[in-house]
Amino acid sequence: MSERPFSPMVDNQDGAFTVDSFCRKYGIGRTSFYEEVTAGHLKAKKYGKWTMIERAEARRWFANLPSFEAQTAETPPVARRQAAHRKN
Repeated sequence: MSERPFSPMVDNQDGAFTVDSFCRKYGIGRTSFYEEVTAGHLKAKKYGKWTMIERAEARRWFANLPSFEAQTAETPPVARRQAAHRKN
C-alpha cells in the first residue's frame, strides 16, 4: 500500500485541518476564524505558508462554544460570547 503525499490543501486525516477545511467543517467564515485565533480562542499552527489547526484543538474549540440554552435575549451576542470564553 503506497502512502499518498501530504497536501495541506486537503483535510489531513492525520490530525490537522487547513483553514478552508476547518471553516467548511464548522460552518464559519475565514474572517471569523482569524478573529477566533486573534482572540486566543483557537490555536493555529504554521507550516511554511500554510495555517493548520490540529483536530484535537478544533474539538476543544467547538466544545467550549456557549450552548444555545445558556443564551438570553437580554444579553447581546458579543457579550455572551466573551463571557463564555472568560469562564475557561
